[in-house]
Amino acid sequence: MRSSKWATAAAIGLLIFLFMQVLPAIIPAIKGESAAIGRSEAKRIALAYASERWGMDLGEGSEATITHVGDDRMAAYMTKHKLTDEYDRDWDARYPTDVYAVDLHAADGSVDRVSVHMETGAVVGWARVGDAMTDAEKAAVRDVEAQTAKALAWLKTQPEFDASSWEPIGSLTEGGSVILQSRKTGLSDAHLQLLVQPDKVLTYRYALPVSFAEEIAKQRKIADKLSMTGFLLPQIVMFVLAVIYAAACRGWTSFKRGLFLSAAFFVMYAGFMFNLRPGLRASSSGMNAIAAESDVTALLVTNVVILFIQALLTYFAAVGGDGLWRSMGRSLWPRWQDADYGIRIKTAMKQGYMLAVILLGAQSVVLTVLGLLLGSYYGSDPSQSAYNMYYPWLLPPARLVRGHLGGAADPLLRHRARSQMARRPERLQVGRRWLRYRRAIRLGVVPRADFDRGPARDGRMGVRPCRLRGVPLADPVHRAHDHRRSIRLVYAAFRPAGRHFRARRARFDPDGRADAVRRTVVRQYRRLRQRPSAGGRRVADRLAARTAAGRDGFDRRHFALAELENC
Repeated sequence: MRSSKWATAAAIGLLIFLFMQVLPAIIPAIKGESAAIGRSEAKRIALAYASERWGMDLGEGSEATITHVGDDRMAAYMTKHKLTDEYDRDWDARYPTDVYAVDLHAADGSVDRVSVHMETGAVVGWARVGDAMTDAEKAAVRDVEAQTAKALAWLKTQPEFDASSWEPIGSLTEGGSVILQSRKTGLSDAHLQLLVQPDKVLTYRYALPVSFAEEIAKQRKIADKLSMTGFLLPQIVMFVLAVIYAAACRGWTSFKRGLFLSAAFFVMYAGFMFNLRPGLRASSSGMNAIAAESDVTALLVTNVVILFIQALLTYFAAVGGDGLWRSMGRSLWPRWQDADYGIRIKTAMKQGYMLAVILLGAQSVVLTVLGLLLGSYYGSDPSQSAYNMYYPWLLPPARLVRGHLGGAADPLLRHRARSQMARRPERLQVGRRWLRYRRAIRLGVVPRADFDRGPARDGRMGVRPCRLRGVPLADPVHRAHDHRRSIRLVYAAFRPAGRHFRARRARFDPDGRADAVRRTVVRQYRRLRQRPSAGGRRVADRLAARTAAGRDGFDRRHFALAELENC
């Protein structure tokens, strides 16, 4: 694909992404609407409230865990039934679905939770968790009528609530809180409920229809199955294949390949996971439940182990993939010692980032179309929220590790030359080989005049097509169809180097860039010579004999230019 087409498609994708995803998110800030408060501000508000209401003497340095929690099912329900505007107008100010849950840890081991509105900073609920209830207390809370009357009487003493706006539904929670339901309507079949336990609990929740709750549970089961069959099982299969190919292709690559990439992947994502510890707490708790630190630690350790396995998969995939491609005569992952490393990485980054914005635009269109045609809806996931990160600015660097280093594209050559191969149609092989011939001419590895001359003076045929990119071979030994890349590089040095080649070399390599890769050539020769197979030693000996005798005008610069083209 041409660069102009890539740029046009990337510009269109970027505009679509900005219009459909970015602008709706920044319009509230542009209009001056209230933004979310910070975690430290939420902690300060919770400490001040605890000190004023319960007389707790907690300083700013007191231990507190701040978690962004939300009712994801209610968010999905409002999205499906298009109740977002009504919720924002009538319910969000006092009963938000997303809050800061600040857990204050006292010296006696008790935990007090204060729920803080994420935009206004108002306290919208609280719960005090002390020692476990005794048998007598459990027996007392079974009396629903007595507990309800007690809760209604206590609610009348709370100035921020109107007891007449709530009616009991005749049931209690597992913790003994009385459930009161709001008389106010406007949420379709959903209802707002207040959980009251005098001097212990005063919080709220949204009760959804049973049919919708069953639908959400069914969708989550389907999602779990798809994750198992579409992600975990392919990962296991790919891990096994990566180990097999890494062992089978170890002769064409090095086990040092991918070490830095895998280590960077593990370190950055492990750091991201520790940074997201409050998000793990949100996933193991809820709007009104307090997660145990042991559960959060176990979940964190499990995620780190999974990340380590993924890092191993990345390492073996890098080694096996590089060896597999090099065994077929192609180098898709350049090394930093290669002379064309810079231009290939630059081209790969340019095309990769353009492809990224193209996919962002396509994703926005696909999700919008699916929402219109299939009736899909979405909820919220506080476990991945930026408000559940200790350092939110670490999120962009962690995402950058998803780059694809193995997808480097071939650099565009500046020099253009018309090929005269069309005059000899009997020697033309269409397809990819035609492109290789053209690239060989542009680089100067093969003189243009070689395509018009007949058989060489010694009776051998002139130029033959080669599977190696841009390097035609003149030696008939290539008919053996050996796929080993090192042997092909050796044969690339066997074509004659005449005055045409020297002129091309002076034009395309005035600074002697080819000398920079001579050590690579020596390494290829030594690796070839050390192969246990008789064929490798025989070819290496033949190369040494031709080099010593100067047969066929062997030129190290020619060999180096071939290396430049193929690495």
